[in-house]
Amino acid sequence: MTLYTKALALVPERKEGAGAAVDEEAAAAAAALRITLLSNRAQAHLTLENNRAALEDAVTAGVADSANGKAHYRAARAAVRLGDWTAAAAAVERGLAAVPADPDFLKLRASVREQQATRDAADAAVAAAAASARAPARELAALVASRGVRVGLPQFSAAIGTRRPWVPPGSRLLHWPVLFAYPEAGPGASPDVVEAVPESEALGPHLDAVFAPDAPPLPWDGDSAYTRASVELYYLSHATKPLSLPDLAEALHGGWPDGVVATPPERYGPRAAHWVKVENVEGESLGALLSRPDMVVPGVPVFFVLAKGTAFRERWLEAAAE
Repeated sequence: MTLYTKALALVPERKEGAGAAVDEEAAAAAAALRITLLSNRAQAHLTLENNRAALEDAVTAGVADSANGKAHYRAARAAVRLGDWTAAAAAVERGLAAVPADPDFLKLRASVREQQATRDAADAAVAAAAASARAPARELAALVASRGVRVGLPQFSAAIGTRRPWVPPGSRLLHWPVLFAYPEAGPGASPDVVEAVPESEALGPHLDAVFAPDAPPLPWDGDSAYTRASVELYYLSHATKPLSLPDLAEALHGGWPDGVVATPPERYGPRAAHWVKVENVEGESLGALLSRPDMVVPGVPVFFVLAKGTAFRERWLEAAAE
């Protein structure tokens, strides 16, 4: 192996346009010697099972001399060992062009084609399995889109986790996990999560459960300002950029991508984000809310809870209006 490499270093490659007179006979002899050395080094690599190096040397030799059947055969054998059936098939065809009807190449062609067919069948089975596994997510994404609901990446990834919309078996009714977030509690506070709100229901009954008389008090609400009668709901319009239907289907299949941050809301222009109060929490269904033109669901529906008559609410709304 080392001797072939040393010999190749001693045989100059012909360089066109060097400006000096070229001894055509000597140049041809040098080129032929390089081809032989490369082809023989390819065989040495094959013996040592250096298959990638064998393929490179054999292909180089075969490109330089298309009639070199040995180089093509060694390239094909190396490619077969590497499982590179495309390269193997190409080398076999170059070999048959150089040595038509050669039995070794014909036998190798049959083997390569059999391996290619096996690989193609395996690839098709994997693709079919992947498509089958993703079919429910594609159907779910299409159902969401059919409701006129646009969904973007989550803005509360830690709270949302793997939560996503779902449909009970035998139903076409979307159920959404809904987050009730409390701006007054600060950025580190955990929102309340209602795991499944049917799109046909309003949010009022779910607020009844969250703020039931026997519900534990909010730990940061020292004045007990947050009661069912006092709370208001807001959402952020144009909260993020909507996902395309294929991207939404992929997210619903594999979960919200880790480390990907939702597009920040725009501050100016026709799609500028602003706080919108939900005026009819008792009568307007969740589905109607989510299909509003200015609503982009940040992963799952998020509503911000404020208490009427509190100083925080006034400061928060004033800051939003600036």
